[in-house]
Amino acid sequence: APPLAPTLLELCDGTRDVAALLQGLRDAGLVADEVSVADVAHLVEVLAAAAALELSDCPIPSAPA
Repeated sequence: APPLAPTLLELCDGTRDVAALLQGLRDAGLVADEVSVADVAHLVEVLAAAAALELSDCPIPSAPA
């Protein structure tokens, strides 16, 4: 996992949009100036696809009983 992964997951608390996530990563000194909102959106998409985080529009299904 990239070094920014733990901080990104902490920032993904449901109160920030992707632009705010990028700003949080910049504030922590974890991304360069050339990293874009689209880059962070892609990371969020990858984390959601891996079920590492849940998006309100795409909830993680419950495990079968």
